Amino acid sequence: MKTKQLLMIALGITVILVGSALGAMAADLTDIAQSWAKPQIEDLVHDEIISGYPDKAFRPDNTVTRGEFAKLLTKAYDLEAKESRTFPDTKGHWAKYYVDAVTSNDLTAGYTDGTFRPDVAITRAEMVSMVTKTLEQEGKLEGLDLSETPEFSDVTPEFWAAEDILAAEKLGLLPEHFFPEFKPNAKATRAETAYVIAEGREVEAPATEQAQLDRGQVNLIDSVTDAAVELTQELFTPTQIQAVLSGDWGKVAQGLQYSAYDRLTAMQLAPWEAEAVLSRDWASLASSAKDRLASAVGEVADLSPELSTALVNMDWQAVQEYGQVEITQKLLAGILL
Repeated sequence: MKTKQLLMIALGITVILVGSALGAMAADLTDIAQSWAKPQIEDLVHDEIISGYPDKAFRPDNTVTRGEFAKLLTKAYDLEAKESRTFPDTKGHWAKYYVDAVTSNDLTAGYTDGTFRPDVAITRAEMVSMVTKTLEQEGKLEGLDLSETPEFSDVTPEFWAAEDILAAEKLGLLPEHFFPEFKPNAKATRAETAYVIAEGREVEAPATEQAQLDRGQVNLIDSVTDAAVELTQELFTPTQIQAVLSGDWGKVAQGLQYSAYDRLTAMQLAPWEAEAVLSRDWASLASSAKDRLASAVGEVADLSPELSTALVNMDWQAVQEYGQVEITQKLLAGILL
């Protein structure tokens, strides 16, 4: 029983630390504090769909190439390359797999001259069209009346992407400055791209009879959640378990603030040290306390001293070498099996 309780502690601390890492990635960006798209940028950074530059800048006003956008869309919607498309300008290109993913899923066909132009800046119309087509394939455009004319002075019904732009408008995917002129041929910026992709990921499919067909899977998830709550001795609530399964570490970490306090003091941390861990006030945490915490996490979770120390010290470059996902899966396996 004691080993199991310690394992709960290790998992809780790891969740808090991983949540800190993902949150730090967005917090470290130096130039998005005043950006109109700050929440959407942070969402995509948190989900590791987009990142900043090595100098910790995001450069929200920079343009995005078609190859870069193909990568973003592939990661945001878990697209797979069903087949390899032949474009004379993508052979050997770093973005070839992502280009294959968006083209084989019929989100774009490239240009009429047979090229894809992966290094050309993507336009607003191209960007919105691909996102809308992705949502259409997910059944999220059902019920939309697309017979109307978009409310833009520069988008006529004959424009090639008019219907896609109208769908994006109705779904609320477009930033305010796209109105009243859409400027379809303007180069999309990193902020605009992040906004449209992030808002698109929030769109839910309308309720259909398919939900009835999925009832067995829903019940299975509920059963796993209930079992996990019982096995973790209520350290996690059902909502937190669902968050673990979906990778929403921030939500889990928030719920652990109070329940983890007693467990931290049980690891021989002083009350003020436990508070420092939970508040992520690492500067106040003495090296001896960090050593005890790292030792306990490593022992009960069967992690190497180097890895547990890197976790506690928030040395994410070192942690990355081992793989944060694999660490968490290993801890979850110890609980659920």
